[in-house]
Amino acid sequence: MEINQYLIKEAINSHSQFSPNQREVLNILIDLAINGEVVADIHDIQKLVSSTRATISTAIAFLNKYGVIENTNVKGKKFTGCRINSKKLEEIVAYYLKKKNISKS
Repeated sequence: MEINQYLIKEAINSHSQFSPNQREVLNILIDLAINGEVVADIHDIQKLVSSTRATISTAIAFLNKYGVIENTNVKGKKFTGCRINSKKLEEIVAYYLKKKNISKS
């Protein structure tokens, strides 16, 4: 299922399981992704968000544990990129659309 970027971001930004920092980091990772792969370290991400390195690290750890991303670490660094789990994004969008449809009823 191909989902447009606007809908994905709308779903992420309304997802109750994510903190504002987690949403911001996930949105940046999605923006940086090419074919679902992100090649960036925390320093690169920090240039694009308003969060500290520690906050970004915490957000990445949560997103990894939640299953939205899968770290693709390179030896010697904690985070050098990730793979976006498109199935998990589809699930988040499905929950968002379901809640949106229920609230219209």
